[in-house]
Amino acid sequence: MTGGATDRTNTIGFIGLGAMGNHMFSNLVNRSTAKVGNSAKYALFDVNDAAVEGVIQRHQKQNPAVSIHRCSSPCDVAQKASTIITMVPTGRHVEDVYLGDSSVIRALETLDEQQRSATLCLDQSTIEQSVSRYVALKLRETGADLLDAPVSGGVIGARDGTLAIMVGGNKRSFERAVPYLQPMARKVTYCGDLGAGLAAKISNK
Repeated sequence: MTGGATDRTNTIGFIGLGAMGNHMFSNLVNRSTAKVGNSAKYALFDVNDAAVEGVIQRHQKQNPAVSIHRCSSPCDVAQKASTIITMVPTGRHVEDVYLGDSSVIRALETLDEQQRSATLCLDQSTIEQSVSRYVALKLRETGADLLDAPVSGGVIGARDGTLAIMVGGNKRSFERAVPYLQPMARKVTYCGDLGAGLAAKISNK
């Protein structure tokens, strides 16, 4: 399913459908659907259109009742979804997704205060702590929030849903995030304030 209006409060955005992200998204959909039915909707973006198309086709066969929207940019994702998960290769990509042209923050600028404060971003990329903090603080200026939530376990862990996820940021935001992270993981750990998840990931390498 592409296009069309969505209920932003019940839509999950996912940006980055590479070797890790496509499996993480599949577990999010499959395990969430098994628990709570087909109420959630999903908004997807990747710079590789073929990756998005492959994921949509797979889920049309596996979960035909699940609503999945193909988005044109991170901005488009954030206009449709109040919870946004990102899994991209580098800090530069994270900055582009959240702060660049056609980015998440561009969408936030068009939303009202209540919509902005309802927006929770979960960055699962392994990047520099300084970049993660910078992006998070910029988003907080709008009323939204971002957690660093890097993963350990590689492609096999992503496929099997057995990742270890280490989370840094606001504790209340972490509690909101757990239901979205658990379907991908064997363990989700709160590590402390902004950057603490990345620090734990780096120290465990």
